[in-house]
Amino acid sequence: MTRPVSALWSHCLDETQFLPARAKRENGTLADLNARERYAEKIVAFGAYDPDLSDNRASAIELAFRNAGEHDKLKWATMQLCSFHECLADAKTNYVANDGVVPLQSALFLDVAKGDQFARRAGNAVQLDDGKIESRRLAGRHHILNGDHLDLLELRDGSLRQVLYREIAEAARQTTPPASGPHRAK
Repeated sequence: MTRPVSALWSHCLDETQFLPARAKRENGTLADLNARERYAEKIVAFGAYDPDLSDNRASAIELAFRNAGEHDKLKWATMQLCSFHECLADAKTNYVANDGVVPLQSALFLDVAKGDQFARRAGNAVQLDDGKIESRRLAGRHHILNGDHLDLLELRDGSLRQVLYREIAEAARQTTPPASGPHRAK
């Protein structure tokens, strides 16, 4: 029996923290930031997805009984997000490509308003359409990693670490004002 998505999560407590209106006036909101497209080119987005779902078959009960590690739990969560894509009525969402926590469309700040499907599942393979991803890109640049959410956080992939270092160095070059020469006291 398949339950609607809302029933799947109805037992979860919402612990959302809301900022007071004063803080929003002083610092702005995400909606304000999103309305200022001049910052879009400065965003460097990183996202991950699992291109091979063949080893993501464990059930929640199996994971609990065998004291599974975090990566195994994320494999299970990847499959849950993948299945949400199949049962959601909104064809604009695409959760097939995800890292077990964040759908790739969210991680990369993709404009999915037109509903173009940039990822599809073919058996156990998740396939990306790079052209559709590029045409829906809102961030200045993006990088896609094969893996789960922890792979992004742990930076075990040396090539990802090097990409991060390059992006940070580039951002520092763009934001550091040029030196004005030696300062002399009068």
